Amino acid sequence: SVYRYEEDRERILNDPLTKLMLRNPKGHVKLALVSAMGVISEGAEGTELAETFHRMHEKRGLQIVRADTGTGRSLEYNARRVIQAIRKIDPDTEWGWLGYSQGCANALRAETTVQTGTPEEYDLIHNRLVGRMLIFSAFNGSVHGKLGDDKVQAVIMDLEYFMKLLQAHFSSQFAGSALNLFTSALASRLVTDLLVGKS
Repeated sequence: SVYRYEEDRERILNDPLTKLMLRNPKGHVKLALVSAMGVISEGAEGTELAETFHRMHEKRGLQIVRADTGTGRSLEYNARRVIQAIRKIDPDTEWGWLGYSQGCANALRAETTVQTGTPEEYDLIHNRLVGRMLIFSAFNGSVHGKLGDDKVQAVIMDLEYFMKLLQAHFSSQFAGSALNLFTSALASRLVTDLLVGKS
């Protein structure tokens, strides 16, 4: 049920290495899968691997929990979302996680946090985590969200410093007028068309 096309299934089944694998028992399994997707993600509402997940749920009874990770968010933020997804699994159900790209780093960070956390957090993983699947892992790309957060904070601090300098040199009326002019310029049709394209 993992491979959609019959020719792919045949090729895998005829591979000599496949013969060394243990066969899965038939029927439904009591297993959950926590899914963590890449740096650009719709989180819990995502549609990545939707057909495969649906097929696995129908044929094997696999419970799928999508982690509500955010686009361009830090590793720590997304790891907390993965942990929230793990908490949605029944306490007596074994589980595994599937990470795609940035989701691999997010899930590994969540796993580390849980293993080194409180006893209650450790119970989420102890004797329950049975597998990991890393698809196109992006461990070296895991800095996107963290650096994005750091840059935004640095820009905010620099802007605040700049505004304080202006405040010392200009009257509040002038600063208010300049801010209104800047806001109007940003809200203009020309700037909107430049930023998002013409509709």
